[in-house]
Amino acid sequence: MKILILMDKLPPEDKGGAEIVCLNLAREYQKQGNEVGVITTTRKKESQGNSLDRGVKVHRIYSNYHNRWQPYVSLYNPWVVARVRKILAKEKPDIVHAHVVHKHLSYYSLKIVKEMDIPLVITLHDCLSICYKKFTCFYDIKDLDNSPNINYKVKSLKCWWCQKLRYFPLRNLFVRRFLNTYPDKVITVSQELKKLVEANGIKVSDTIHNGVDADNFKIDDQEIENFKKLFSLSGKKIVLCAGRLNETKGCNQLLAAMRRVGQNLTDVVLLLLAKKDEYSESLVKRAAESGVKIILTGWLNGKDLIAAYHAADLVVTPSICFDTFGMVNIEAMASEKPAITSCFGGGKEIVIDNQSGYIVNPFDVNIFTKRLKALLTDADKAKEMGECGRKIVQEKFLLEYSAQKYLNLFKELTS
Repeated sequence: MKILILMDKLPPEDKGGAEIVCLNLAREYQKQGNEVGVITTTRKKESQGNSLDRGVKVHRIYSNYHNRWQPYVSLYNPWVVARVRKILAKEKPDIVHAHVVHKHLSYYSLKIVKEMDIPLVITLHDCLSICYKKFTCFYDIKDLDNSPNINYKVKSLKCWWCQKLRYFPLRNLFVRRFLNTYPDKVITVSQELKKLVEANGIKVSDTIHNGVDADNFKIDDQEIENFKKLFSLSGKKIVLCAGRLNETKGCNQLLAAMRRVGQNLTDVVLLLLAKKDEYSESLVKRAAESGVKIILTGWLNGKDLIAAYHAADLVVTPSICFDTFGMVNIEAMASEKPAITSCFGGGKEIVIDNQSGYIVNPFDVNIFTKRLKALLTDADKAKEMGECGRKIVQEKFLLEYSAQKYLNLFKELTS
């Protein structure tokens, strides 16, 4: 089968969760005997053109514009769609699998695929089909329950107030029409994301969870020790947090909980696997001022990333936005580490509360602190939860399982 994938960005230019998931799926499709290509974009003119990635043909189209125009360009990118049409006509794929297209390839690329009578599947990885940024206006901040009352219906007035001059009243209407008209199947990466987009009028066919290659998360003890020495972590209790850091990722709530933990446990350090930028540097400064020991590593990948997971005592993803899936949770569990994840979004479909980790409401700092202390002071419990998490990944969240579900769907649509 000849599969062509649409994805706005790819590693190494962008190392976000959805980008890594997409590239891993492409490689897995190819590994299972399919001919695979990817249409993506680049911000560097010198990077445009074709290349090969482990047998996957990658077509990079140059696209660069100011973010203020995204509500409009996300619908139709005049600098890109003609190139997409030309590549589709040349490659003649049996099926197209679209992922994130709302920044550069644009939703109009879905229309082009359908005009060429090619079966089309799109996977929604985030909330940007219904929201302009990280989605936070669906709960009451005062509701500290682990299962708080939520309202996923987007309200236009709130969007206008949030976006000001960037607000385009017809954006969501057009996105909804594109998604409800052109794809043969719309897939979400979590059941919770399915609920969210369906509450806003987008029809979803099914949910297929993301997966990882669990064998990639094995590592020698010596490499773990080397990592600890490199970042002065030997003899420390380590709480790991990874990803793009900002207010919506629950950083303030995490700092508040860590400050309380540090009052009783003096050997605890917060390990941040994140880009060194203005926000992360200010977070380090605030942590130091409040007595929280913190180490910022910058972006890690490969063996360094795996060593970091194995060096940690536990992993946290305390988002206060709608966190659609949370690959960090799966990577932690594949590394046999307990995960503490937010009740907001799809994390609760991965982490089983009190078995492979804990589900918390990050705004309830008392409970958040209690869960951190429980795992930092009880090594047997942490080990048991970590082993449970690894087993869950092997049973439900392997990359080959995810890829096979998509391939079965592709065969159904092309037969």
